[in-house]
Amino acid sequence: MVERRKFITGTVTAVTIAISGCTGSSNNGLSEEEIAEKIAQDVESEGFQIDLWEFDESNNWLGLDYFSQANSEQELRNEMATIGSIYSSYVEDSSAERLHLFGIQNDSIEYDYHIERGWALQFSDDEIDSTEFLGLIEDTLR
Repeated sequence: MVERRKFITGTVTAVTIAISGCTGSSNNGLSEEEIAEKIAQDVESEGFQIDLWEFDESNNWLGLDYFSQANSEQELRNEMATIGSIYSSYVEDSSAERLHLFGIQNDSIEYDYHIERGWALQFSDDEIDSTEFLGLIEDTLR
């Protein structure tokens, strides 16, 4: 896990993250809400200030707002890699199918991208490397 996080550090301004998937218990007995909270805590431990996170049970989405300071495309890529690595560390315990991110700057959405569960599983299982994983994430950027 440390090796995966080593290649990543970075930031974007304010970002909303949403994880979609099923509710209920995961393999380790944690609820989706507890897994979402752990992801939020790990994002915070990487230096991102958490503003808000919530789990919307009716839509099976986690919303997470955090603030950071990306000033370049490379910093955005680093942020994608950081969050991808965090998500991949929980993906086997969660039934969520996707981590969806909305980057907010100056009160508007600047970034919209996601991380599919399957990609995170492949990365976690060393079936794809960090470059391919980040490329898949980048390809979703709108």
